[in-house]
Amino acid sequence: MTLVIKIGTNTLTTPQGSLDLNLLRHLVDQIASFHEQHDCLIVTSAAVTCGSQLLGITPKSVQEKQAAAAVGQPRLMYEYERFFETKGILVAQILLTRDVFEQKERSENTFNTMTMLLKKRVIPIINENDTVAIEELKFGDNDELSSKVSVLMKADLLVLLTDIDGLFTENPKLNPKAKQIFEVKKWEDRILDMGTGPVGTRSLGGMTTKLKAAKWATEHGIKTAIANGRIENVLIKILNQEKIGTLFYPQTLIKRRKK
Repeated sequence: MTLVIKIGTNTLTTPQGSLDLNLLRHLVDQIASFHEQHDCLIVTSAAVTCGSQLLGITPKSVQEKQAAAAVGQPRLMYEYERFFETKGILVAQILLTRDVFEQKERSENTFNTMTMLLKKRVIPIINENDTVAIEELKFGDNDELSSKVSVLMKADLLVLLTDIDGLFTENPKLNPKAKQIFEVKKWEDRILDMGTGPVGTRSLGGMTTKLKAAKWATEHGIKTAIANGRIENVLIKILNQEKIGTLFYPQTLIKRRKK
């Protein structure tokens, strides 16, 4: 099985705005536990948050955000690398812009590189190239990036980890009586309306961007889960098909890549 795991900024940071190393270690431990059985790719956020903390700024301009990304990306990779190293697992950094998925040659090169890394049992850790990306080449959020990666790699499962338990009938932060939806077997337009609501101060997306990512992935034959990254053993529970988060079923069938 090929898994793409997207870890959002609000999942990876503390309320004080620093990188949550304990949570990152817990996620790494889970991924390491099934690494031998499955091919895993990680799409990570929080580079700008890391850099902002190190620079002591609250970035507002594009230049400040790109500078924070430049400082934060190596720190973020360092933390991933040292945690996976304790498990004997190598990681690789891959920074992407939108044109990778729009130009056939670049798309094929990216696919071939990541396929080779997976064959060597290396985990690709992917982020948007925030430091150099101009507006025309930006994804806007890593939810979209993770869905594009999952389609490129013909993944079996896309997991979007966030700070909410899954899809609800209404925003649970605004209405505590909102009911969680555990399965979406058939996509309906009204589902996107359920994702409206405030976006976190540090994250770029929200539930709407995750639903759009789920829609894109499922339309291309990829099962998608949205779940709370802070739940204990959340990834293991998803793989064990426990009732957790919201599971979106594929809307079409695709031919999987050969292992």
